[in-house]
Amino acid sequence: MSLRLITRAALVLLLASGCQRVVTVAEQDARERENTLIHRALEREQAGDLDSAIQTYEEVLQETPKLVSAHFHLALLLQDYRKDYMGAIYHYCQYERLRPDTEKKALLRDRTRVCQQLLAAQLLSTADVAISRKQIELVGEIDKLNKHLSLVEGEKSALQEQKSDLERQVIEQKSESERLRRLLDRMMPSSSVSTPAPEESRPRSILPRLTPAANAPIVTTTMGPLRRLTVTETSSKPAVAKPSVADTAPPPLLKPDASEPDPGAATSVPAPPVTADTRTYVVQPGDSVYRIAERVYGDAEQWKKIRDANKDRLGPGNQVRAGQVLVIP
Repeated sequence: MSLRLITRAALVLLLASGCQRVVTVAEQDARERENTLIHRALEREQAGDLDSAIQTYEEVLQETPKLVSAHFHLALLLQDYRKDYMGAIYHYCQYERLRPDTEKKALLRDRTRVCQQLLAAQLLSTADVAISRKQIELVGEIDKLNKHLSLVEGEKSALQEQKSDLERQVIEQKSESERLRRLLDRMMPSSSVSTPAPEESRPRSILPRLTPAANAPIVTTTMGPLRRLTVTETSSKPAVAKPSVADTAPPPLLKPDASEPDPGAATSVPAPPVTADTRTYVVQPGDSVYRIAERVYGDAEQWKKIRDANKDRLGPGNQVRAGQVLVIP
């Protein structure tokens, strides 16, 4: 009889050990919250009496150190309410050390990292902490960078205002530039070869024809490099004027010799040749090769085309003059 009882007891123990379930960390924390002291601390925390709750959690850890969940609740209050980051870091570490398999491990490490950063800032802000020279230099450099950033922001605002003014000027001059371009297109011939003007359209001399009087000296012109005038004396007899071609046609205009430069003529750069693939542009006051490229091509980066096509007409630094005619390739 006693043997049967012993056998049955052994079987019951074996079955109980085989059916035993592993208790999780969450279940352990839930069981610890049923403790009277922890339950009292939670009630004070929910009521808003946080100082009493902190004091109660500290008493729990002093009387019953095995109630590990009190470390976690106390660390939360020290971090969020007391701003005691050093104490919060200690209790976070204690909870993780006593329960390494907790599912709150990621939360604990994130909270600990935040407390470390806030603790470093707190230590630097206190007057009794000795700051090294390197840290002082870094703080000064940060101040300089902040001032420079403010200046850059001011310059950015000024540039934006200038940009708005330039855009307004472009809009105002757009219609005028279009009108001038159409006028130039109508004035320029369709081809580079010019046809001779008809006889009727040639300019005639505006000088009146003079009839030589009796006994008046006849002035004749001798065309030559020196343009000398020769005076010939006539006889006392009145000369009878004979009709000639010169009487019916206007006197020819005096043309200077091609080999002799005219000192009164203004020196100017010859007009650029115009082909079917090119056009011209009259420089306006305030223009530059960049602004001309912006108006003609819509892109200021195309100014090099204008420079290459007008190398003999541009001044130093690719300067242009108002009224100058440029080739636009």
